[in-house]
Amino acid sequence: MKYILFSLVSYCILFFSSIDHDLHLSKMDLKYDTEEKAIQIVINVFVDDLEAALAERGNDNLKILTEKEAIETDSLILDYFYDMLDLEVDREPVSLTFVGKESSEDFMAAWCYLEVPDVENIKKLTLSNQVLLDQFDDQRNVVIIKKDRKRVASFIFDDIKQVEEVTF
Repeated sequence: MKYILFSLVSYCILFFSSIDHDLHLSKMDLKYDTEEKAIQIVINVFVDDLEAALAERGNDNLKILTEKEAIETDSLILDYFYDMLDLEVDREPVSLTFVGKESSEDFMAAWCYLEVPDVENIKKLTLSNQVLLDQFDDQRNVVIIKKDRKRVASFIFDDIKQVEEVTF
């Protein structure tokens, strides 16, 4: 049943990303790569929603993923994710590193890449995902967690459910 729900949500992301959206959804793929000894995170979020969240913090006219993008945009995005995501490995908080970002094919969404390097032998992962929950009442954040290539867990975060724990 969960697989069907996540398939439906993924379809909605693809369908609604090609038009002006009333859907408020982000998708996060979190992968623990045992060979690289790192947690790799990819977050897909609508650019206009991310710009609105950053503007609310006093950062207007960032023009994310355009030729006129503000120089400080990457650090502001990382600061935002620091505030909206909490990640603990075996009950210890970890720091995110911003790797980069790129535009979706239709230029409406951004793929943001984060990493937590030097992670070995995770037993328990705790994640809080509040991305854009303060912006939209109907915001949902889909999270898929993998260890190497195997799916370990999937969650939908919203204004009620914001923290999950995974045992590897």
